[in-house]
Amino acid sequence: MDLLVKRLVANGYGIYLTDANKFFIYDHKTTDEFSDAHIDEYAEIMIQEIDIVKPTVIVCLGRSAERMCKKMGLQNILVLPHLSGTARGAIVRKFPRLGKIGATAENIADEYAREIVMRIQ
Repeated sequence: MDLLVKRLVANGYGIYLTDANKFFIYDHKTTDEFSDAHIDEYAEIMIQEIDIVKPTVIVCLGRSAERMCKKMGLQNILVLPHLSGTARGAIVRKFPRLGKIGATAENIADEYAREIVMRIQ
């Protein structure tokens, strides 16, 4: 994420990072139950954040973020695989060029930045 943000900022773009789930602990079961029970509050926080920031594009990293944004009816979202190590396969499927040049953190950040900039322009 750090490399991606640096690439976008270096190209003159402002970045606002947030998370659809406002609560997380190591135990996914507890986190998921809590998040499901507070989805309306999370959505309201996100709507307020979006209203303040007025983003040109909303980048959803992973299916969970995509579901949340679609459930909220948000427009102009760009869905990309989560940047976690467990999503490398999905990242390479989305950006097949990474299979040839290597799915390093630097190359992934370059591909994501290129995709985001293309959406903005």
